[in-house]
Amino acid sequence: MRKLENKVVLYKNEQYKVIKEFSDGFYMIQNVQHAIYIELVLYKDIASCTIVPEDFAE
Repeated sequence: MRKLENKVVLYKNEQYKVIKEFSDGFYMIQNVQHAIYIELVLYKDIASCTIVPEDFAE
């Protein structure tokens, strides 16, 4: 399992920062462009997402 906390991932064609990893397999992610959009997703939903390199994250 990849360590995703504090990483920026491409999810639904948008950049999301993984802000919290819960022990039960849920992740809290926040939209980088629109900080008001926060979602709770399962690991399987973001496991295959592309991790955006830090120098390209907005």
